[in-house]
Amino acid sequence: MKKILLTIAIITVSLIQASAQCLMYPVLLSQRVPQSNIIIEGKVINQQSFWNTAHDKIYTSNLIEVYKTFKNSTAPYIEVVTEGGIVGNSKHVFEPTLELEVGDVGVFTLNQNSQPSQYGKQVYEA
Repeated sequence: MKKILLTIAIITVSLIQASAQCLMYPVLLSQRVPQSNIIIEGKVINQQSFWNTAHDKIYTSNLIEVYKTFKNSTAPYIEVVTEGGIVGNSKHVFEPTLELEVGDVGVFTLNQNSQPSQYGKQVYEA
């Protein structure tokens, strides 16, 4: 009897854990383009992590040098804010989310973001 109850408990916990996982699905570029405020090609040249105003989440501001504009941008530099980062002894990790490093180059489909600017540039999110 104990083995059956243990087995049922393990199956129940496994099902609850599996249903709590995030589901990701690919979004076609043809769907992302009309939904984006700007589309640029650029390189991450600097990063700075910061607390949000409620001091409960850490974000990272990525300074992007714009190489080429495909939609609605004329700025030579912009900021792309991503979830997660390290401030002092605190680290926040969000998954799944965009992770950028200094030196990364790519095409970014972006929308405006209300987070405070860390570099004095227009702030966007992927």
